[in-house]
Amino acid sequence: MSTTKATSVTGPRFQTTVPLVVRKVLNLHQGSTIIWRVSDDGRVTIEPIQESGDDTDVTIR
Repeated sequence: MSTTKATSVTGPRFQTTVPLVVRKVLNLHQGSTIIWRVSDDGRVTIEPIQESGDDTDVTIR
């Protein structure tokens, strides 16, 4: 398993841009929804989710 690293900077409202390399790897497009997971050891993972049209049914790819 290879690792891709990228950096981004938070703005005044703590918003950030997803780096191009990450957008490509995760196949993200404008309007894509992502889920952020923070583990107890402080690691953060970001995954794209697909919504089936029903807000209660979310599938993680």
